Amino acid sequence: MALPWLKRLNAIAVGMANNHVTDLGASGVAETKAALDRAGIARFGQGEALDLGDITVAGLTDLDSNAAIQIDLLTPALLDRLATADATKPVVAFVHWGREWIDAPSRREGFLADEMRKRGAALIVGAHPHVAAGSMTALAGGDALVVHTLGNFLFDQSGDKPSGALLEVTSYAQGTLYARLLPIPNLFDLAGAAAR
Repeated sequence: MALPWLKRLNAIAVGMANNHVTDLGASGVAETKAALDRAGIARFGQGEALDLGDITVAGLTDLDSNAAIQIDLLTPALLDRLATADATKPVVAFVHWGREWIDAPSRREGFLADEMRKRGAALIVGAHPHVAAGSMTALAGGDALVVHTLGNFLFDQSGDKPSGALLEVTSYAQGTLYARLLPIPNLFDLAGAAAR
């Protein structure tokens, strides 16, 4: 059901490094990958990097809810995959991390963000907490930019607690990025109001 909407939104890639990717088991993962492939939408999972032309995006998750909840999944070996030889192509780390309803990084997430910066990530974009961070943080004088959480884009949560944001990113030939954080309303509530 999501594929027509992804196409209408001009989605060119989908991150699959998150705590729900295995909710329907290995067959669900395989079915999702096949459906995305048929639709011509690229995908990237845990520790996988995807070349999107002007940038490379890498998927990482520090959470896994497969049966017993697992945390602290990001290892030095996974983080090392962020390092590239081409400094003119910025690396964006798309990270599934954090605690629900908390829009600021924990000590571990601050450490991980700095480790990603040291490996060459120019932009670190987080998801999972269901609330959006209201700002971006520059690391090491601007070596990397961090958006701890984008919150919800569209998720079945009503009320004032959930929030979301879009991140607009422009990449320049010399390998620099411009980013702008744009808050969005609770689209689930808006869709419900429109249906009534």
